[in-house]
Parts: sequence; C-alpha cells; structure tokens
Amino acid sequence: MKLGFAILAGITLTIATQHTWRRTAIYWLSRGDG
Repeated sequence: MKLGFAILAGITLTIATQHTWRRTAIYWLSRGDG
C-alpha cells in the first residue's frame, strides 16, 4: 500500500514538475518575443 502511494506520488510530482517547467519556458519565451 505504501509502495503504491509512493509510486503515485512520484508520478504526480514528475508530471507537476514538467508542467511547471513548460509554463516557465513559455512565460520566458513570450517575454522575449514581447
């Protein structure tokens, strides 16, 4: 049970981190264009 929760938390954290990096990259790219 703990292992499954740890895996789920790890996947969620990975997706959240990738999403944050993508938003940050788009934000800086849009700033550069503006």
